[in-house]
Amino acid sequence: MKPILATLVLLSLATFSCKKSDDNTSNPGGGTTTTERLWRVGGTTGTTYQVNNYTRANETYSAYDKDGNSINFTFASYPPATGSYKVIDDKATLGSNQVKVYIASFGSSAGTYTATGSNGVSADITVVGTQLKIVLPETWAVKLGGTDSVKIAATLSPL
Repeated sequence: MKPILATLVLLSLATFSCKKSDDNTSNPGGGTTTTERLWRVGGTTGTTYQVNNYTRANETYSAYDKDGNSINFTFASYPPATGSYKVIDDKATLGSNQVKVYIASFGSSAGTYTATGSNGVSADITVVGTQLKIVLPETWAVKLGGTDSVKIAATLSPL
């Protein structure tokens, strides 16, 4: 009985832990989208978005997926220097080495969210030509005009 049970457990682990990811498909901009170009809303079980376009307006650097969902990083001045930037609340005044983070999501966590800066997390920014590499560790964001909160995280590399 024990060998049969052990075999069933191993088969179920293999079945559920070897799922093909949709995040490694070709993107409309060309090339392959990898985990280096993703952001997440809702923690590890939330919705994951893959980047296929970057834009910049004034001091804000934005990454978009094919459906228009976006993550936006606003700096005191642009381009920022390579370094670590403390995530701050959207109501605070931006200083040097600080960043505000906004998410516009249309998935299961639909709405506009802003990082709270409450857990003291910093985003690591690396300037790569005219684009940015951004690593944002998991942090809390609150829905604008509401009280709903979600965890967000991002790893963005130039296309």
